[in-house]
Amino acid sequence: MSDNPLYLPESFHVSKSIKDTCSIAAGLLQEIEHRERKGATVLALSGDLGAGKTSFSQCIAKSLGVVEPVTSPTYVIMKAYDIKSHGFSRIVHIDAYRLQSENDLSVLGWNEVVKDHTTLMIIEWYERIEKALPSDAIRFRFETINEYTRTIEIHA
Repeated sequence: MSDNPLYLPESFHVSKSIKDTCSIAAGLLQEIEHRERKGATVLALSGDLGAGKTSFSQCIAKSLGVVEPVTSPTYVIMKAYDIKSHGFSRIVHIDAYRLQSENDLSVLGWNEVVKDHTTLMIIEWYERIEKALPSDAIRFRFETINEYTRTIEIHA
């Protein structure tokens, strides 16, 4: 597990297992739970294939009480999960890999979703739609070190 305490606006973590990744995710949720929200809380995830973005998303969802399987919405682009935890009423999980630009978000109801302060948005491959992200989005960079080790940089 990471020896670094989780804190915003910036932190760096090393994960050597899914347990470590879930611990980092749970710590993040504790920190963002009481943030003042004018709109959705956006977690913007970046990293190569297999770097841990979806695993981190699964950990967030599990920590918030989602019991159904959470998979990357690669082909459907967006999935939503109803919750009542940490001040959120739903998770909106977006995989932007197949989007060409921010303009593709309109068909997903982006403008309404991003304004809802009870929504936690998790966006994989956010760099494809970066211009549409709110200024207070929390950005993550996942990097594969080896088969078991990942680094997670957090910038708020």
